[in-house]
Amino acid sequence: MEEGLRCAAVAVVIGETENTLTHIAERRLHLAAAAGFTTGFLIQPKERTYLTTSCTSFTRWRVKALPSALTPWTGL
Repeated sequence: MEEGLRCAAVAVVIGETENTLTHIAERRLHLAAAAGFTTGFLIQPKERTYLTTSCTSFTRWRVKALPSALTPWTGL
């Protein structure tokens, strides 16, 4: 993931981890993204929330599914 973040030819890097990362590992990914002008998304375990632990991320997002809106077209 770090190599992809450093590559300027890559627009987005998405990674997933089963365990929480150390602050050093998080900082390395942050610096790599800054060096390559790349956006990185790291999917972490549900137990890791911004309310319970600190993190070196630039931003933190919570994403969940929502029901689809009704459309006037049938079959969609």
